[in-house]
Amino acid sequence: MIDLNSQNEWQFRDETNGLIFPWYTKPALDEIVTWDLKDKMVFEYGCGASSLWWAAKCKELYGVEYSKDYLLAVCQQINYNATLHGTQDEVDYVNSLRQYNIRFDIIIIDGSFRDECVPVALECLESGGKLIFDNWMQPEVTLQSQETQDIVLALPHNIYKQSGHPHWQTLIATKPREINDINITEVSLLQNGQYGIGYTAH
Repeated sequence: MIDLNSQNEWQFRDETNGLIFPWYTKPALDEIVTWDLKDKMVFEYGCGASSLWWAAKCKELYGVEYSKDYLLAVCQQINYNATLHGTQDEVDYVNSLRQYNIRFDIIIIDGSFRDECVPVALECLESGGKLIFDNWMQPEVTLQSQETQDIVLALPHNIYKQSGHPHWQTLIATKPREINDINITEVSLLQNGQYGIGYTAH
């Protein structure tokens, strides 16, 4: 059984509810705790102890998890408004948030198939919404493709580094409000070698 209440030296506990904060970098957590989450719709790619915290803070939490053990652990402990989905199929995993027909205020990428999740996440993110990409360019986890870097770093963003761990980074990007009513339909390689996002209006 996975113990979601087990805390290591790099994790922090929220004194307001006794739950363990998501395992993002401390500077990223310092930013997130300034947000008013009570009316926010949140989606997580990758569920765990973070799901318990998000569910306690936001209006509704949705998520998808690759590991059956982690999904079972979360479902046994979560006591809030949460809808979680488990799958090991890449296409189902990446597109799982589309089934809800929701524009999410916050989408977290902290699980499997991270590069593949980015275009779908941006499609389903509300304008002005936040994309949280944990373990950004962290060699111990995975390095993002050049395509993903070009897409994400083109958005307004901050990269929050963990003191004492040069590779630990949490990226938080904002979807610009001027692209509210769009779908991301494709990512194409342009003639100049740069990647671009193809948009179509609703």
